[in-house]
Amino acid sequence: MRRFWKSLFLFLLFFSPLLAKESLPPLVSVDWLKKNLSKKDIVVLDVSSKKYYQKGHIPKARSLPYYLFQDKVRQGVLFEFITDAEKVEKLLQRAGIQKGQKIILTWSGKRPKHVYYATRVFFLLKGFGLEVAILNGGNRAWKNAGLPFTQEVPKVEPGNIKLGSFQKHWLATLEDVRRHKLPLWDARPEEFFLGKKKKKSVARAGTIPGAKNLPFTLFLNPDGTFKTPSEIQKILKEKQVPDELIVFCNTGNTASILWFVLKTIGGKKHVHLYDGSMNEWAKDPNNPVVPGKP
Repeated sequence: MRRFWKSLFLFLLFFSPLLAKESLPPLVSVDWLKKNLSKKDIVVLDVSSKKYYQKGHIPKARSLPYYLFQDKVRQGVLFEFITDAEKVEKLLQRAGIQKGQKIILTWSGKRPKHVYYATRVFFLLKGFGLEVAILNGGNRAWKNAGLPFTQEVPKVEPGNIKLGSFQKHWLATLEDVRRHKLPLWDARPEEFFLGKKKKKSVARAGTIPGAKNLPFTLFLNPDGTFKTPSEIQKILKEKQVPDELIVFCNTGNTASILWFVLKTIGGKKHVHLYDGSMNEWAKDPNNPVVPGKP
């Protein structure tokens, strides 16, 4: 009997690492992708617009622009997430995604904030339970590392991926915000929070009463990479960010950056994204809009 337990111990010691399923971190480096790009279970999706993809992309990357995952206008509300499993399935199958594959999201853009192309898609795919990660720094980081770009479009077979239901509690609705049972955090830069500036997509300058400001820009470096986990944790501690909250911005775009940071790096367990954001809130004159308090 003792020999049996000893044999079992040795088996687990040497073979458990091989049997265990390797988990995918939410953020991967250029070095990680370089080492894993040739693996059959790794798929790179370039979620930039077609014009960026056509200029050049990571070898084997497939184009699936972020805006395909959103309804452009729904009852006057811009850019609402598509959470219908069948619609998202069709998009992923068209890109050749197979069951069990791990998806790496990359992006190109003129400014660091354009990482929201990836964080929006991450939010959606993760909400369907898929293994998904973002390439830290996107295509710019890949290119800066001296790695090859190509204009060749890979040929793919239709995918067979199937999706379950979306984690709809990750989204906050207009009514959730009106009830104000959870603290509200505005992801926009301070000048928008204070009401000194506004986007055309927002009817009135200012923020939702009671909201606090946590600009997404605090968490990004000038090159579009995310700050280190220790730097992020320091900011969250200084700002006294709670474990459960609702985040918003103008149209849900940059709020998805904040959601990604809080949920995956900051360790906040209950982060809800109000994708209607100020675009939806400020349209209704019955919803108050006030200058934010610094």
